[in-house]
Amino acid sequence: MGGSFFLAKIPQQTQIPAAPFPIVIAGTLVNRKENYLTIGAFGGMSMQPPVIYIPSLKTHYTNIGIKETGYFSINLPPARLVLETDYCGLVSGWKIDKSQLFAPFYGKEKLAPMVRECPVNAVCKLKKPWIFPTMMFSSVRWWNISWMKTA
Repeated sequence: MGGSFFLAKIPQQTQIPAAPFPIVIAGTLVNRKENYLTIGAFGGMSMQPPVIYIPSLKTHYTNIGIKETGYFSINLPPARLVLETDYCGLVSGWKIDKSQLFAPFYGKEKLAPMVRECPVNAVCKLKKPWIFPTMMFSSVRWWNISWMKTA
């Protein structure tokens, strides 16, 4: 067939495809103090209107702030923040104050701390908490994308 070839198809057990899911840091205010949580999977549900999802067990400390304010941020960490991102996901806000891990900044709502060191940030408004036992859906209010300015 003119030099073309076909790959053999190998049946596999039914499962979610092993696609890469971006690691993000969720930020919120708990008792008016910044708190962060590393999220191991995050994704889009709709482009228009923009809707995203994050998985988060109901027992996570960060969820208190998300339920209180109705807002959270999504922050895409660069490779140089791998240790801080890992630490943020390993320790609980119930036991450790994570407010000093990152330099916060805010959008107009002032309810979702974003991480200044992250090149991509989003402010999200909770749509419905825990439609599934561990899933939150939110509308994206706005994105912030950093770039290098040249002189």
